[in-house]
Amino acid sequence: MKPDVHTLTVLVVDDDDGVRRIMARQLEQAGYHVLTADNGVEALTVLEQTGIDVHLVLCDLLMPKLDGYQLADRLESLPNFPEIIFMSAFRSDLEFDRPMLTKPFKLDDLTAAVQRVLEKRTRFLSWDQA
Repeated sequence: MKPDVHTLTVLVVDDDDGVRRIMARQLEQAGYHVLTADNGVEALTVLEQTGIDVHLVLCDLLMPKLDGYQLADRLESLPNFPEIIFMSAFRSDLEFDRPMLTKPFKLDDLTAAVQRVLEKRTRFLSWDQA
């Protein structure tokens, strides 16, 4: 079952303003509702203050204040924690238990990764509720 992207929210967390804006624009053009934050602390504030159900967080690994690893740990403590895709230009040689995009990446690869992860989540939730 393919999810309706117009009902799905993605939070883009990256300390590079240009990268964050380009990613947000790409995902909005693909039909997703997009929120942004420039670090992990701001991401948690956005989640708390908006009250919007975020389905996926695209998260840079290396950021000031609260890095991607720490943000992921905090997100996992939420009742309905979102899927997470890590992004980094520096850690592509390590294995993660989460999807990983190595910077720089093509915008089509970004959209495809988001779609894959959210389709898998939707199938799991649909199966779980059947």
